[in-house]
Amino acid sequence: MGRQENENRVVILSSDINYGIKTGYNTAFVIDSEMRAEIIAQDSKSDEIIKPILRGRDIQRYQAQWAQLWLIDTHNGYGNVPPINIDDYPAVKTHLTAFYERLELRQDQGRTPFNLRNCAYHDEFLKEKLFWMDLTERGRFAYENRTMFCANTAYMVSGSSLKYLCAVLNSDLITWYMRNSALNSGMGVPRWVRFTVERLPIPILVGEEQHIFIHLLDRILLEMTSNVGADVTDLEDEINRRVYSLFELTPREIQSIADTII
Repeated sequence: MGRQENENRVVILSSDINYGIKTGYNTAFVIDSEMRAEIIAQDSKSDEIIKPILRGRDIQRYQAQWAQLWLIDTHNGYGNVPPINIDDYPAVKTHLTAFYERLELRQDQGRTPFNLRNCAYHDEFLKEKLFWMDLTERGRFAYENRTMFCANTAYMVSGSSLKYLCAVLNSDLITWYMRNSALNSGMGVPRWVRFTVERLPIPILVGEEQHIFIHLLDRILLEMTSNVGADVTDLEDEINRRVYSLFELTPREIQSIADTII
């Protein structure tokens, strides 16, 4: 893989790839919908700082399956946005106070034990992005354009060309490449860690050249939104054919890759 590898790349800058949120104590800061409803019932203002969050296991190919979990986003400030003052959210403070001894001891905290640690890229979770998990046999990149956070069991990339990247990164060729070049768990499962993913050789396509990949991804997302278990094999096969074409692989090379992908 990698004809003209050093030249033909979509640049995924290191600054665009980030870890998920590190709370230091998920038991306090990650809540289910029932607890969210209780807190908001006590103080409707609490809704301002309770945001949806994904775990690594929720991230599937193309689209995440959100488990209705929520992050209490008592951030420590970012850019020109000041830290959350917990006294402005009394119901949230009451909830967190039940865990105060553990919150006070954790290293991952901000200006008070109620605040999350510094996160300079906090607002990237509000934008269009891709999520993926570290340890997986096949690429599991999920596209998301709504406000959504992820825990530190996952990664996020923001920036441009995200739908194109989502299609290509989930392709069989990229999975084959990772299986043959990336670190693994010791049990043979590839680790899709930041320094490996940011160096993946992705061909540069601009403007209309990306449109067919975007169109195919949109069709997959539409099918999966309508039916979580939708069979999108035909659409994936079309993406695979087009990715092979980008790298000018021969039929023999394609068959060799296909034989190794389950």
